[in-house]
Amino acid sequence: MRTQEALVGGALGHYHLINDAEIPNPDPDMMLCKVAVVALNPADAKMVDFSATPGSVGGNNFAGEVIEVGDDVTRLRKGDRIFAMSFELNPSNKTTGAFGTYALASADLSCKIPDWMSYEEASTMGVAVGTAGTALFQALELPLPTSPAKKPFAAETFDYHSPTCGTEIRVYTGNALAHVLDCVTDAATMKICYEGIGTAGGKYIALDPFATHVQYTRREVQANWLMIYSLFGKPVKLAGVYGRPASPEDRGFAARLFPIAEQLLSQGLLKPHPIEIRSGGLKGITDGIEDLRKGRVRAKKLVYPVA
Repeated sequence: MRTQEALVGGALGHYHLINDAEIPNPDPDMMLCKVAVVALNPADAKMVDFSATPGSVGGNNFAGEVIEVGDDVTRLRKGDRIFAMSFELNPSNKTTGAFGTYALASADLSCKIPDWMSYEEASTMGVAVGTAGTALFQALELPLPTSPAKKPFAAETFDYHSPTCGTEIRVYTGNALAHVLDCVTDAATMKICYEGIGTAGGKYIALDPFATHVQYTRREVQANWLMIYSLFGKPVKLAGVYGRPASPEDRGFAARLFPIAEQLLSQGLLKPHPIEIRSGGLKGITDGIEDLRKGRVRAKKLVYPVA
């Protein structure tokens, strides 16, 4: 068995760095990559706190070089620089996380990195593409970038600290707002979103389970939340409401979405989030996880070069 250094789940709330994690062989629809950089997400703290799978590799985001390609992969090839979305702390397959010197990548959830983008910037993109794309174009059914709306949507910002924020949004949108994505998902932000949606109702999409006492204040609003691991098309065997059956439909959507994102990146139409590059490699990630847990990371992504 080939082995590598990797950060794996241990007791609840803790990762452990080991040097004998398995380097897996890619399935026909997958690739094995040499990891260059990993990026952190709030989910990295939430998962290890509440859904840790002992011995399973953590991490949802990485960028690196393809070194082995499964037989069914045609869009990407050995030697390509790619970024990918991974399934960390996976109870069904302990090798699918990103926090290692090597990582698996599903071809349908990967993009080739354009020449203008660094590994550090690219490492932040996998979960961002999967989450934003699923929320906007699958759950909210907004037009895909390849078939844009004929009439542009209005764009404006509002101060969420304002007690009248939701009302201000409803007035600005002429009482016609019908599509809302809540990226924070607590009772306060959900209330703002519900106040902003027009009288006719609409769709509210969250990134976590939401407050039902807010949900039932407006029966004309359809509320749902995302479990983006369903994009892999396999059962999500997490506890409680986080579990999902296999969804070939979601995998099919991912296979459409990531090539579109790759095209937008090549045209310079999709940009990465601001980043903060940190040292320490895989060992340093635990400090970043703690910063996320304590709410000390805002308006940037923490990235850690591995190679």
